[in-house]
Amino acid sequence: AELSLYFLKKLTILKKLLNNFALTNLLGPNSPSKNIIICFGMGLSLLISISLVQFNLNKELNLSIRSTAPSFFMIDIQKNQFDDIKQSIKTAKGFISVNEAPSVRGRLIKIKNIPIEDYVLSDESQWLKRYDFGATFSGLPPKNSKVTSGDWWPKDYLGFPLISLDKDIAKDLDVKVGDKLTFNILGRNIEAKISNLREINWQSFGINFFVIFSPGVLENSPFSYLATTKIENYAEDDFYKKIIFNYPNVTTIKLKEAINTITSTINKVSNAARGISAITIFVGIFVLIGAISASYQKRTYDSIIFKVIGASPAYILKIFLLEFLYLGFFASFIACFSGVIMAWLISSFVIGISFELNLVSIILPPIAGTLLVFVIGFLGTKKILNKSTNSTLRIFSS
Repeated sequence: AELSLYFLKKLTILKKLLNNFALTNLLGPNSPSKNIIICFGMGLSLLISISLVQFNLNKELNLSIRSTAPSFFMIDIQKNQFDDIKQSIKTAKGFISVNEAPSVRGRLIKIKNIPIEDYVLSDESQWLKRYDFGATFSGLPPKNSKVTSGDWWPKDYLGFPLISLDKDIAKDLDVKVGDKLTFNILGRNIEAKISNLREINWQSFGINFFVIFSPGVLENSPFSYLATTKIENYAEDDFYKKIIFNYPNVTTIKLKEAINTITSTINKVSNAARGISAITIFVGIFVLIGAISASYQKRTYDSIIFKVIGASPAYILKIFLLEFLYLGFFASFIACFSGVIMAWLISSFVIGISFELNLVSIILPPIAGTLLVFVIGFLGTKKILNKSTNSTLRIFSS
């Protein structure tokens, strides 16, 4: 608020474009401008940032994810039933595609030959000490990730155990290509060297693993399968009933319902945050009313001086209203700018999704904020013009 008012004072072009009397009142030493910018600015910037973040989250869910995500995620497919299930999926009505991968559960027990209990982990990777995780093996790189460091092994590789590791996990563990990790996979300790690091596209909702082993390590273990399948919308319900009836041991997750749950949760959180911003704006209204009341005597005196030098009541009202119009516009502009920056930072660096501007989110709140300040200013100053010049001058002279 201080910086904004400082720059407004330095912009000499404003004196040519705006009413000088209104601008002087706005930037004067006893003006309530700073408090109004703070209170209304905080509420509006919060409202704008929430709306933009929600818009980008919903865009990611409704457009990007819904267009690429599979229809179903299937877990715990046993080896002896895998071929039958895959055939059922491929012959199902509305079938589009299917992807599958073997899956085993394991735990990380050593990092660079140091027991994990003695290794200093970042806060983000503390879960590796407490929980197991899913791992797989493959001769080919997965579709939903790309190698960012190191090289993928040959398809028919059968040498010392190698692993492909998620680059974010590698960063948390402070390991690189060539370092060794030891895992306990179904009671068997396996030491493996990091062959490459991958950037995983988790937003695809496809089959992704933190750790992928090279061939020749886990093929003989009692693993199960994961599968994802994409089915035409009209056939999803029939497919779901068919799978859960014929294969009751397989956990089948309908991703459309999961995405709807996520969307509903996002909307609820956003509505709660909007309530907080509304309260902030509501407080700003009282600050504005208080500021008008506190400056009532000064504005009365200014109006009398204007009348004495020949200004009409309409012109005096115009000056006061322009002051509040400018104030509402500047506060809304600052709030819009800061709200967009905040939403961009949250979307791009905290959540990790693409950011786009939504004109509704950045146009309606500033317009509403400007009009709100204008209306309150009008209601608070209109009665000043009804004051008698002679009686008011006697009060000030005494």
